[in-house]
Amino acid sequence: MRDGRIVDTVEVAAADTAHIVSLMLGETAGAAERPPERKVDRTGVPLLAVRGLAVPPKVLDVSFDVHPGEIVGLGGLMGSGRTEVLRAIAGFGPASSGTISVEGRLISRPSAAVMKRLGVGMTPEDRKDEGIVPLLGVDENLVMSRMDTVSSGPTVRPGRVRRAAERLIERLSIAAASARTPIVNLSGGNQQKAVIGRWLHAGSRILLLDEPTRGVDVQAKAEIYRLVRQLADSGAGIVFVSGELEELPLVCDRVLALRDGRVASELAGPELTTDSVLSAAMAA
Repeated sequence: MRDGRIVDTVEVAAADTAHIVSLMLGETAGAAERPPERKVDRTGVPLLAVRGLAVPPKVLDVSFDVHPGEIVGLGGLMGSGRTEVLRAIAGFGPASSGTISVEGRLISRPSAAVMKRLGVGMTPEDRKDEGIVPLLGVDENLVMSRMDTVSSGPTVRPGRVRRAAERLIERLSIAAASARTPIVNLSGGNQQKAVIGRWLHAGSRILLLDEPTRGVDVQAKAEIYRLVRQLADSGAGIVFVSGELEELPLVCDRVLALRDGRVASELAGPELTTDSVLSAAMAA
């Protein structure tokens, strides 16, 4: 089915994944292919620099940089510490050791409030329980990261909320009956776009995306891939975490494979393939 209609019926024996995806996506089917290699300038000061980060017992020693316009993937098996790395950077989980720098500035106490103020935004792994406020509208979910921009003193201005939300809804192609629609009524993919949009409203330049395509359909995944690449093209630095290791080469410029609490290998360019990511994450 596509757009509310049955577009084709195929026998199981004659079907393969590529054909089914093509039928589901229609003209957007090519979006699931790895895009041309992007050119990233890594000569300047990185937007984000992590050195020797440790969050025992899962994370023991993780170091990496993210430059403007770069998408860095973190891959690994369940329990490899991917989420713990993001939470420590965003200030939600204390690290036992290591340093975090934003645009060359060493952050001595990376609390959530401090990191948000410095332009770091994180979308959580559990979108339904931690990413959205279900009964609030799409508009309120989008602007809650910076209420001061839609308020006069202590008073929230509904007109400002509506205009800010409508700009983001159009920019992110969020499908909703209106900006006031409760976000719980949206599809998983559109909810995820809104969670990302919340940090665009806050002006975040460093985005930590934890499982941004979990629980969304094939077409929504392709749309999120395109959105992430567009944000990187505009100068954002992005850390993309996914348990579906095969999707990392579809969106990332580099992938760091986490294993035994450390970065086991770094893959980029022609070496960045689904097979190589799987091998790096699963090697004994």
